[in-house]
Amino acid sequence: MRTHRLGAFTFYSRSHQGDECGSDGLPLTPNSVKIVGRFHAIKDGLQHSGLCRYLDIVRCKDEQLIVVSELTKRPLLDCLVELTLAQRVQILCEVADSVAYLHSRSIVCARISASCIFLEMLTDLEEASDTISENAYRAKLFNYAMYYLTGCGEEVDFPVHRLDCAAPEVLLDSAVAFATFATADEAKSTQNSKSTRQKPNPECPRLDCSNVDSRMDSFGLGLLALHLLVGVPPLPAALPDSDEALATVAMLIRCGCTGDCLLDSLLAVDSDFTHAFKSFDWAAVDRELGIGLGGTLDMIRSCLSGWPSHRPFVSDLVSAKFEAPLAAKLEQLRSRSSSELGGFQPRVDIRCRRRFGQFRPEKSSVSNGDAAALGKQLDADDDVDVGPSEKRLITRGELASLRSVEEFYHWWTLAGGDPVQPIRQAGLVQRHRPITQLPCYLGGSAGLILYLEQPKPHLLHEFVVALNDRELRDRVRKLNPLVFFPVPRQPESVSATSAAATAATSSAPGRHGAYADTSSQPKAVKERDVAYQIERCVLFHQLLLCCPYARPLLLAESAKDIPPLYRALTWAHLLGVSGDVRSRYGALDTVTPRESRRISDKQLASDIPRCHQYNPLMASPHGHAKLRKLIKAWVLRRPSCAYYQGVDSVAAVFLHLNFSDEPLALACLERFIDKYQANFFANDNNKEVTQEYFAVFQQLLAFHCPTLAVYLEQIGLFPDHYAFPWFLTMFAHHFSLPSVVHIWDALLLGNSSFPLFVGLAILLQLKRRLGLMEHDFNEAVHDILPQVANVNLELCLSDATRMYRDTPHSCSYRKFDGSDLELCGQQFPIDTLDIEALQRCRAPRISQEEFLTIAGHLDAKVSCIARSRLSIIDIRPAGEYGRGCLPNSIHLPAETVLSNQCDLARLSDPVVQANVKVLIYRLEEEAISVANHLVMRGVTRVCLLQGGVEGLRSTGLLALPSN
Repeated sequence: MRTHRLGAFTFYSRSHQGDECGSDGLPLTPNSVKIVGRFHAIKDGLQHSGLCRYLDIVRCKDEQLIVVSELTKRPLLDCLVELTLAQRVQILCEVADSVAYLHSRSIVCARISASCIFLEMLTDLEEASDTISENAYRAKLFNYAMYYLTGCGEEVDFPVHRLDCAAPEVLLDSAVAFATFATADEAKSTQNSKSTRQKPNPECPRLDCSNVDSRMDSFGLGLLALHLLVGVPPLPAALPDSDEALATVAMLIRCGCTGDCLLDSLLAVDSDFTHAFKSFDWAAVDRELGIGLGGTLDMIRSCLSGWPSHRPFVSDLVSAKFEAPLAAKLEQLRSRSSSELGGFQPRVDIRCRRRFGQFRPEKSSVSNGDAAALGKQLDADDDVDVGPSEKRLITRGELASLRSVEEFYHWWTLAGGDPVQPIRQAGLVQRHRPITQLPCYLGGSAGLILYLEQPKPHLLHEFVVALNDRELRDRVRKLNPLVFFPVPRQPESVSATSAAATAATSSAPGRHGAYADTSSQPKAVKERDVAYQIERCVLFHQLLLCCPYARPLLLAESAKDIPPLYRALTWAHLLGVSGDVRSRYGALDTVTPRESRRISDKQLASDIPRCHQYNPLMASPHGHAKLRKLIKAWVLRRPSCAYYQGVDSVAAVFLHLNFSDEPLALACLERFIDKYQANFFANDNNKEVTQEYFAVFQQLLAFHCPTLAVYLEQIGLFPDHYAFPWFLTMFAHHFSLPSVVHIWDALLLGNSSFPLFVGLAILLQLKRRLGLMEHDFNEAVHDILPQVANVNLELCLSDATRMYRDTPHSCSYRKFDGSDLELCGQQFPIDTLDIEALQRCRAPRISQEEFLTIAGHLDAKVSCIARSRLSIIDIRPAGEYGRGCLPNSIHLPAETVLSNQCDLARLSDPVVQANVKVLIYRLEEEAISVANHLVMRGVTRVCLLQGGVEGLRSTGLLALPSN
């Protein structure tokens, strides 16, 4: 079983002077922010067994960046002498396959060197051994995207390319400007050869850095082949100012100008490489690759040509379609069993083709009985047998290594891991005194600003600092191993038949260990608890693998909390994303500029730079470009909609979670707007949509807090004065992205009316904490409501959930909802009302069917409101009430209520006050007046029965009053 290792390296990006501005007059975006945006664009998008996974990037002061990556134990240079010829050929083929994969993603490596290759041992036995067995390792490229991250080297002050693997065109200024040094025939040959270049995978997002020629990697692959096979580096990795380095640069420039093969120039020099090359048996390599005599040297010579057009593409070297020299060996390597390769990690497929792998014990699964024995044995010993059919031991410290490296790094950070501290301890963080960074101002008419000369730090540190994971492994040893092998159950078995067993299991000693009480803590605490997050991540990973069959159980677990690592995938399931989202996104033209009534690039260019710019991802040029493409794709997918301000804030939340997966972000955005913001962004900009939304919001406010509703109405503060940005952006405008995701965690579990209750909870908290009812209109607008971002979100979401459950679902019905009103799979139809009728009545309406369901007269339907929580108030005259009424109803004639002759003490009873009060009436206008009067008197939870008493006559429920 593999053991994950983490490594970090650091470099400095190019700094802008303080007075540098762009064409728009705004300060230039720091280069470090641009690099962060590119990093997250590829962090989850590149998945290949021959690449060390990028995990995180940390932006520090002075434009310093720290990159965290997966790391293996053995560098290639440390064990090159021990490798046999077959093993060296295998490494060459695997590196070529990895580079071809990078080219399919439009990424040029430009750093193919033996010092950037590590060997991953596939078993713990090989990890501890000093020798390397056949087929017991896998070659992995490290720091392969440096050229892409730094904008082809334009955003750093050091050369990105290594001298021992640099192509001639790199030294001739750049690969883009190589045509300046080429002849007319060479330029024509380069143009003709573009048709043979491998096209990027259409299912993968393009990650172009610039219009560079990927055949500079073919040159580096040829140098690597010479180094691997001969055993001596053909070009020295010398210091830049040494004579040896200058001679190497001169040789490369000469080959780039003349187009000669570099190998001929190398062999013309008397060196250790020349002697090793001449004594090497190249025929043995040809036999190992299964190609004709001299085929290997021909391949290397073509790769080392001075002109890019004369070199083959790396994809042509590994493609079996063209009978490439490395294709046969690669096919042989790929045909090995998964057990020999250590098991390629299959990704979680939720019909969206997302990331993360599944890890299970080989050849056997852990049953409930085996898991119990496993826990007992681990309590007594540190080693354990995974099953009767597999005589192989694992340790508790290795249980975390059964998970993906993304999970491992996430848990490592929760266990106190910080990549900055090891870099600082290694002396790689250089600080300057603040006084040395102040500008010197020279007075005069020109107003010239000069900066002091600062000592430049070492801009790139090639060596890697290994990150200590001992703390995480110590924490894992304290966990019960059952946490790593969850057994998901069906919701009915959890809630009904196995409730007692589940409670007993949960309270068993060692089941949850030290985190037994964490589930009751706030979300901020739970998301920082490593033991609790390990349990939740493992459980959600298993549930996502079982979806859509495990969707009910996923909903139940999401109601508790959602682990941040799996939030994007969980949201996609909660929103019901399905189908081939990548094909749908790939068919859209999001590049062509558009200026129309529905979408305008000028408007986007004005709105996007103001959307969540405190976040490094959203502030980066990559973030701006991705958000623009996402919004344009949504408009193209919804012909009936147009772009309005607010869409950018909603889209930014999904883009932040799926920064490297725009198709999934688009699918989630579509489903979210269709469900929660239906008709908000229609082409005709129908104002009735927002008017109806605010009218229902006003009724729900009067339903739960009539005193606040009446006071706001008296001072003239209506929802359209303060709540418009709330619901237009679903609270993404006032809250930061970390807070928005917590709000949406709860939002996605409710129906389209749940945002209304979140708004109610915010108002109630402003009333309690800041005294909203003690301020006039101006003070409330300018002093109180702008403090929305400072509310207690945990309390708000708790209050919103409580009010959502205590409110009849038909009370929040909207005509422009866009979806049917549902409750537990059943519909409660209600007649639609015009805007004026909604605004005239302060109390909402409850449908006949939901009322009868709550009252217990319809057994076929289920309601979340208990029968005991219902109070029936009949406001008809005494004569009509005496001819027939509902049992246990309270008779309050409308005349006495409106004339204040009625004693409302019965409604002040604590039991009745907490109930939903349904008005039974004959005349609707009279009922509206009574409802408004009760709201003015501060009576809570008042609603009208849709249709009044006339709808109850056919039910046979009316009876004579008992007294």
